[in-house]
Amino acid sequence: MATISPRVPPGDKSLGDLAAEVSEATGIEIGELRGRSRSRAVSCARRLFVYKALIENQLRAVDVASYLCISPAAVTAHLRKLKSEERPP
Repeated sequence: MATISPRVPPGDKSLGDLAAEVSEATGIEIGELRGRSRSRAVSCARRLFVYKALIENQLRAVDVASYLCISPAAVTAHLRKLKSEERPP
């Protein structure tokens, strides 16, 4: 019988590691990153976290949403916002 191994993401960082990185880079505490704050600074930090988790480490949006205590739709919205910011005016 074949053994099914758990999905191992290409990036070797956990969500906690990524949160610590973003926290250090932005000055936003991990608790704030995972909290309900809607301030611009926290929102930008969350957007950076979503980018690092989904694009750089290819983690699942559902896992990122669960970690941030937001809906998967909100994670997708953060990603859309990032992509719209990359477009030239």
